[in-house]
Formats: sequence, C-alpha cells, structure tokens
Amino acid sequence: MADYQRKLRKSWRWNAALAAVLSMGLFVGCSDDDDKKADNNQVQTDAGHDDGISDDAGDVTEITGVQIPGLSAPVKVQFDAQGVLHIDCMTDQDCYAAQGYFHAGARFFEMDLIRRQTRGQISELIGGLGVSMDKQFRQLNTTAEGVPLEQAYYDATGDSAKEMLNAYAAGVNAWLADMRAKKNDATLTAEYDHPLLTGVEIRDWEPQDTIALYLQLAYQLSETASDDLFRGEMATLLSPEVAADIFTVKPGVASDIIQASETPSNLLKTDLSKPQNLEAMRQAQARLAPAASVMAKARERLAEHHSFVFGPKNGEDGSNNWVLAPALTKNGGALLANDPHLSLNTPAIWYYVELDSKTNGNGNLHVVGASIPAVPGVIVGHNEEIAWGVTTARMDLADAYIETLSADGKSVIFNGNEVEIIEKDFTFKVKGAADETHTFEYVPHHGPIIERDDDNNVAVSIRWVLQEPGNDLDFIEQLMTSTTTQGAMDSLAPVRAINQNWVIMDLEGNIGWNPKVAIPNRPWASSAMPNWLPLPGDGSAEWDGYLAAADSPSLYNPASKFIATANNDMDGSYTDGDSTNDGHSPWQTTPAAGHRHKRIVDLIVEGGNEHTVETMTEIQADTYIIHGEVLVPHFLDIANNAAPLDAKSQSVVDALANWEYTCPTGLVGEGLEGKGPKTATNSTDPFETKESMGCAAFHVMLPYLTAAIFDDEVNENVPGGQDSNFDVLANWSQLQSALLYVFDDPSQLNKGEDYFDNVKTTGVVETREDIVLENLANTADRLNALFSTLVDKPAGQVVPDDWRWGRIHTVKLVSLVSMGGFTIAEVGPFINDGGLYSVDVANPMGRGGDFNGSFRHPHGASLRAIYEVTEDGIKGVFQLPGGQDHHQDSPFYNSLLDDWLLNKNNPLLFERAEVDQAAVETIMVNPTP
Repeated sequence: MADYQRKLRKSWRWNAALAAVLSMGLFVGCSDDDDKKADNNQVQTDAGHDDGISDDAGDVTEITGVQIPGLSAPVKVQFDAQGVLHIDCMTDQDCYAAQGYFHAGARFFEMDLIRRQTRGQISELIGGLGVSMDKQFRQLNTTAEGVPLEQAYYDATGDSAKEMLNAYAAGVNAWLADMRAKKNDATLTAEYDHPLLTGVEIRDWEPQDTIALYLQLAYQLSETASDDLFRGEMATLLSPEVAADIFTVKPGVASDIIQASETPSNLLKTDLSKPQNLEAMRQAQARLAPAASVMAKARERLAEHHSFVFGPKNGEDGSNNWVLAPALTKNGGALLANDPHLSLNTPAIWYYVELDSKTNGNGNLHVVGASIPAVPGVIVGHNEEIAWGVTTARMDLADAYIETLSADGKSVIFNGNEVEIIEKDFTFKVKGAADETHTFEYVPHHGPIIERDDDNNVAVSIRWVLQEPGNDLDFIEQLMTSTTTQGAMDSLAPVRAINQNWVIMDLEGNIGWNPKVAIPNRPWASSAMPNWLPLPGDGSAEWDGYLAAADSPSLYNPASKFIATANNDMDGSYTDGDSTNDGHSPWQTTPAAGHRHKRIVDLIVEGGNEHTVETMTEIQADTYIIHGEVLVPHFLDIANNAAPLDAKSQSVVDALANWEYTCPTGLVGEGLEGKGPKTATNSTDPFETKESMGCAAFHVMLPYLTAAIFDDEVNENVPGGQDSNFDVLANWSQLQSALLYVFDDPSQLNKGEDYFDNVKTTGVVETREDIVLENLANTADRLNALFSTLVDKPAGQVVPDDWRWGRIHTVKLVSLVSMGGFTIAEVGPFINDGGLYSVDVANPMGRGGDFNGSFRHPHGASLRAIYEVTEDGIKGVFQLPGGQDHHQDSPFYNSLLDDWLLNKNNPLLFERAEVDQAAVETIMVNPTP
C-alpha cells in the first residue's frame, strides 16, 4: 500500500510533507507557524501528469465523516493526482452543495475576501484601514435607489438559479460549521494568522456572497468609465495634436475578429488610415476643459483601490481563445483553446472541478473545468456535448458623465430641468472601533456621483450596465447543460455585464462566438463626442436602450473554419481611431492592440488542416514579438547607416540583428528550485541563447526609447512635469501604438516625426537617428547593470552572453494579503519566457518594464485549457499557475506551477471509470441526519 495511503488522515484533507519544498525558499515572509492548526503527518504523493493515473491511484481507503444538511443522498468525492475535485452525486443541488464544501475547504480566505470587499465589509476584517475601500465598493455596487446590487441581482434571479446558489451556500456553511467545531480537519489558512486579521468574526455564507463575486468580476472587466476619465483628463492637459495622436484608440497593429474569421489574410497594418480628426479633438477639449479638476479627482478616487483577487485593472491584461472546425484538424474533430489572463496570485484564481449528477444520479449535470471559489458550477470547461472558453470582450458598458449642478448643489441639470440628487446613508461596521455612517449621492438617471466640484458647479457620475440589475446568474446552469453550439450561444441571453468573448464548439463540429452583454445604444456618438471620453450629463448623450441581438456581433460556422479572439477589435471599427463612423453604434471601449490576435491567426492559417492538441499548445506557448518585428529593422537601418559605433552600442546592435523575435528564457532549471533568476543555468542551445539576448536587449531599450520620444510632449503641460503621474508609462498601450506609427508611418500622426525633437531643448532639433543611437549606447550599460547582481559579476565584466532574458523576466505569485509590512506566502520569483504582446502573455510589469529596471510580469495566463472532440467524446487538458489547495501543507499547494512554467499539460479527467482508476483520495459525504 502506498506510503501516503498508510498515513492518510482520519479526516478529508491531506497534510503533505513539504520539507523539501520549504527548503527551496518558496515561502517568502511567512511566519514559522503559518499553518499551525494543521497536524504534522507527512505523506508523499505521485504528481504524474501523463495520463492522470498515479502508481498509487485507486488504492485509497474511503474517508467518511463529512456531512452536509439537505443532501438527497450520499455524495462520492474524489481527488486525482493533480488535486482536481470530482463529485459524483444524485442531484444537481447535491453537486453544488459538495462543491461549496470543498471550495471552502481549499480556498475560503479567497472567498471571504471577495465577498467582504465587494459588499463593503473589509473594515470588519481589518478595522479602520478598510473604510475608504468599503466606501468605494459599496457606492459602486448599489443601485441609485440605494439597494445593494448583490440583493437586487438575487431578487431578479430565477428559481432554479436560486436553488443552485442556496445549495452551494449550504455546502460552504457545512464546512464553516466543521471549522468552528474543529471537525474533519476543517482549518483556516495562514492568512487568518495575520496580525490585522486575528480574532475576526466569520459569518455564514449567503447566496448574495456568490453574487458579490459576479459583481467584482464585472467591476474588473466592464467598469470602463475610469478609462474615459483618464483620457478626458489628458485631453484637457495636452495639445490637440498630442491628445489625438496618443490618447485615442488606434490599435497600432490592426487585426479584427470578424474579418479574420471570414477571410484570413496578412493583417499587419501600421498604415492605418489617417491622423485623428484634430477639429473633433478641439471640440472635445473645449467641452471638457471646465471639468478638468473634477475629472482628475474622480479618476484618482476610482484608482485608489483595486480588487484583492483580480488585481489592479490593467490595459495590458489580455486573454486568448480560439476554436477550430473539424476541417482544420488532423483527427476530424473540433478543437478549442483558452487562456484567460489575470493577476498571478497565491492562491490561483481558478479551481478545477468535475460535477456529475447524470451517470449515477437523476440530475442534468456532467461538466468539468475551471470554477472560481465562491461560485457554483464551471465557468470554463466542457460537458458531454459542448466545450467553451472566454476572453474579455472589452465592450463599452459604462460612461462617465460631467454633471452640471444647480445653484444649491442639490440637483443636476438634465434636459433643462433640475433633477434632485438622491442621498443614501450606509453604515460600516469597523473592527475595533465605532460604526461609521457615510452618505452617498446618486443621479437618478445615471448613477453614483464619484466626485464633485461645488466651486464650479460640476460633478462626475457614472452610468454602468452592472448597476441595472437583471437575471444574469441564470446563464450558469443553462450553459452547463447546453447540448449544441447554437444552444450554448442562446443560453447566454441573460448575461449583461461580465464582458466576455465566449467561443463554443460541439460534438457535431459547429463552432461559434458570442460576446454577449447588454451593449448601450449610443446613437449620438460622433468623433467630437465619442464613447471613450466623458460625456455631457445634460441629456444630449443618453443611452437609447440596448442594442438588439441583430445589431450585436457574433459568428457561427464562419467560412474560415476558425474563430479567434484576443481582446481585440471586433470588426475594424477602431482601425482609423474613430469608433463612431462604422455604421453601427460603438460596441467596444479601447480594444487591445492586434499583436496577439494577428499572431494566433497566422499560426492557425500556417497549420492548415493538421491541427492537434499539440499545435494548440504550441500556439499558447508562442513567444513571438510582433512589436519587435516592426520596430527593430528601423533601429538596425539607423545603426547600419551611422558612423562606426562604439563597442557597447555595437553589442546591442548585434544582439538585435541576430534576434528572430522570440523570447525564450535562455536558461534551464530542474523543478521550481532550479528556476530562480540566480539558480537557473545558461542554456547551451545556440538558438535559445541568441533569442534570449535579443529579447532582453529589445525590452530593456523599449521603455527608455519610448520616454525619450514622447515624455516631453506628454508632460509638457502636466502639473509636476517629469515627476507627475502621467509619465511615459501612464498609458503604455497607446504610447506603443504611437511608437509603431512614428517609426513605421509617421504620416499617421498629426505631429509626425516632430516627436523625435525634444521640445524642452533649444537651438537643436533632435532626429530619429539621434534618439535611437543614444538609446543603443545607453542600453548596453543598463543591461550590464541589470545582470551584474544576477550573474555575480561587476557591471564592467558582464558580457552579452550574460543577457539571458529569463534572469530579469520573472514571475512571482503574489499574496492576497500584503498589509502592515507583512506578506504571507509570496512564491517566486521564477524565470519565465514570453514578452510584450506575445501570445503567451507575459508583459513585463504589465506596461513593458519600469525605470527601476524591473521586468517582472504580474499578469499572465490564469489557466490554460484545450478541448478536443474525439471518437470517445470531448477530452481536455489544462494548466494552472499554482495549485488547487491553499493550505501550505497540502500536496496540492502550488503543485501545478512547474508545469505551468513549462507550458506542460495535465489531463482533465471526465468519465467515471477513469476518475475511479486515477483517484488518490475518496471521501463519502453524507446527509446530516
């Protein structure tokens, strides 16, 4: 009998021997007794990944003792070698209840944090430090009538979905009861030992807590008004030429979903029509100028706090998904790939689960895939007939309004009349202090007032689709039980605010795309009053309902036989920088640049009709840098036509000249302990070596080159100048698009090549040659300084062979708790490949790097999944940046991280027989007597 089986606990959760892992130095900032509630039984487990079946699988004694009130029958729960939870149940509700219990067991802190933050209850957890955050989230997540959105959405939810939510809550509360009674080894994770969190009261789970997760996800992915405020503020501070060239919406690399799916072609276009309309920008500037101060304050307020779990909202966040019809695959079955990109945390955002109430039960569920702790069901996965994946659609679901206040400040002027502002009081419980009551203001026809300037009689309000409650949660069960692609697309009808591109396939080979949301109809939109700038609140820019399905984008079995999305332009509306002149009301806010989508399309087309799971994995792991492909030839042309370069400049030129635009680490390391930026060793592969050197040279040069070209114009009229918050990194995506234009086709910019001239110097006009040559020289010094400490050499002794990209391009899993100088269990850093706008998203610092020399990437693939239709049904594989269980003594704590770093797939088991064979632990969950 296996060693771990002999030492199994009497209760359900394992305790693994992590002494070897701890010696790797993975747990940064942990106390010596981080998980002191756990016992010290030390067990080992096989982490094999080839077929999901370990040598010890299927030989584990069943564990009993776990009970959940309301179950109709006993539930069989199993864990495989990857820690994936498998639930075999009699009814759908039994499955949801068991899922709630084991979600809580593995990830309760994540769940607790989400609900408290969204519902404005962080102060109950950490005291007065949380009041400001509570105010922000409570105000945004409330209707204008003062009803908390989690309650309003619950009231609008259908009966079946309410049963789902209530069953899930019962399971979570059964675990909480065990935890309080110290039964079944139900223990909290180390976060609750944080000095600010000790002694906190943990209340029972409510269905509204699950809805809070939906609200926070929508906040992360669809609250676009803060972006509008940023661009509006910049428009009032910059010249019309600079504002039009940089802080607009042209994508730099144009590649759109619909045209690519109909007629694949070479989509790299940096000659994208004409410069932005200057007269339109001047009109917008004149309209916004009186509100400059209040826009700045509103933007700062909205940026003050971000999601603990999903991280800061970031324009460089991205996701990829694509689906191929059988005509493009080797085995004749459809293929679907997905990798949503979010912040990289410990714990991971997703949790893999299989729910089956059909095989041995009388329910409707048999589904497997990624769930989010706090929510029942599966968000990304497959059932017996269909598979689906998601990316952020970047639909424009919110607008910022500049309100004119009445003389007494109690009303706004709307259609020439005074409309009274609604005031609502909310009381916040504060740990260790008295309750605090705060008053929020709402414009009845728009929404919350974020900031006001009474001296100038103006205020900023936000209208957001999310704040108009609906039965959105009804889609979860409808999607999981759909049997065809068209049926799955139809099942998304209730979805209004989570802003996703859904791609779907079925057993018959049908493929589809439905970015289902409630898209506001903006018939007044024009180049002078676009949807991506703040709008007048006087009644001239009101939503005229929502677009009908016929006026919204979607695809079904397109001629190209594939569909790919990457947060990019849907139909080319943004190619000319004007989303208002395309024959339909604007759909999106600023879409992502087209680099990733263009590369995915190219690789799909190149693969012809021979695609497999392996080719899908290769595309997900692709590190090609289109940005480098466009820019580097210009750098080399300047260098080759210049006077002889000094040795340092020439070393950078050589690295760029040999570069073929991919970004491997240039390093090797065994296991996590061998993948540290100092512990990894140089690869001896010549191609990886030169690619790594070229990638490092390009990325280190890029932020300084961008600053040298644009920083003077961007900061010319900004208070604080070079020390302001609006430096060259403030809007990285737009600046990188402008960088492509200024080198590749300056005619697309109003100022053209004038950007190369530093407006702060007199008596000299700098040229592109001046800027590039100066940065080539400086880049060598920066590279040598960056790598000096990593290779233990003085900077003067660092040679180009030391410029291995992975040493500076690292990933670290960030703790959800970093307060008071105390951080729990940050994991890493580890070397990682990829770079700016690569398909395998790994944008350094989310903005291309910073001026402190950090090229860590805080965002990336929060999961990777591939699904294939085979003769035996749908099969799946997956990767996860971390592990299933957040207890640091669990064998499933970050157990999948090494495979994620290597882009190595794990099997996603689905059929009962294969699960039974692969199970390493079985638990019988019984109804409470």
